Amino acid sequence: MINAFKERDDKMNTMLKIKSKSILTGRNMRASSILLFAITASILMGLAPSFIKLIPYYGRWALWIKLAVSVAVILISAAALYPLRTGSEAWFFRGASGREPSATQIVFWYKPSKIAKSVEMRFSLLARKLIWAFVFLAPGVSIIGGALYMTATEGISANLLISSLAGGGMTISAGLAFYALMVQKYFIAYAVLARDPGKTVGEAIKKSIEAMDGCCAKTLLFRLSFAPWLLPCLAVFPILYVWPYYRQSCSCLKYEIYRNHSLSEAEKDKNTEQADAAETYTAETDTIETDTIETDGEQLQTT
Repeated sequence: MINAFKERDDKMNTMLKIKSKSILTGRNMRASSILLFAITASILMGLAPSFIKLIPYYGRWALWIKLAVSVAVILISAAALYPLRTGSEAWFFRGASGREPSATQIVFWYKPSKIAKSVEMRFSLLARKLIWAFVFLAPGVSIIGGALYMTATEGISANLLISSLAGGGMTISAGLAFYALMVQKYFIAYAVLARDPGKTVGEAIKKSIEAMDGCCAKTLLFRLSFAPWLLPCLAVFPILYVWPYYRQSCSCLKYEIYRNHSLSEAEKDKNTEQADAAETYTAETDTIETDTIETDGEQLQTT
């Protein structure tokens, strides 16, 4: 049974990767340009602090001016990069759904209201992931930190130190595995928001959590299947092929999860409507029967 499920998942993963290659045919340069723009913007924003230091500040307001400029740089960075994350998700997701992607999907998310929503999504997901990281990694870090602290202050035996470090390392490894699995719940959050910009960030995250129920493990394995591609990316240039291929493949998987969840929700709604209709019909029938009985009773009494 397990082998049958594994073979089915492997076949699906292969089909998704073949589909992504087909989608990128003739579009790989446009997809790579998204990456190049993100890299260029990140480099410029990364160099911004160096330029800030070159600005002369004098007088009693020097510190406040420097702080204001730093905050402005952070806001500009967020406004430049975070909408690109959502826009690129819309671009790849549109291709996965069988439609022609265009730059308008990216430009759309640079509207003022959409910039705010992209920033909100970024920090909402970051906050949730930090909480999960604390939950799963804090125990192992505490074990190692406690062992090192006791060694530095009171001194403990070598065997106890080694066992504490080993136990802490194993706890952290297990925590990382659970963390990686848990954060897959947010895998399609950006895709949901890109598919339906009218949703709030909370609604998009909630729908992602619902849709990913039962899909976290296979999604993690699918993403890990791209690990062998990471080594060639150290040569820089292969990343222009690998990154679009990875993003498009993930978008194809997101589309399948999103579609299956939508079909499931539609089926539930249909069943609910049928159940409500049946309940209404039963209630109306009971009312008619009750009225008939009461009428017959009245006739009998009259007779």
